[in-house]
Amino acid sequence: MAGVKGRSGGARKNAGGARPGAGRPAGSRNRPRLILGLPETNDPLEWLLALMNHPGAPLRLRMSAAVALLPYFHTRKA
Repeated sequence: MAGVKGRSGGARKNAGGARPGAGRPAGSRNRPRLILGLPETNDPLEWLLALMNHPGAPLRLRMSAAVALLPYFHTRKA
């Protein structure tokens, strides 16, 4: 019976349970540790600037912060 919930022909492959290789790899860095070196502030620009200049932050995250800050420091050229 197509379209009826629960009556689709029985159990399907990969329909639940843990999968090999799923989840965070063992020994990977814990993201909250990065936040320990950043200032506690209510100003998002100040926080993003600190993140962009944080030497321990991953490069991809630092670049995202820089892109988010661009409109506040440089105007678009017409």
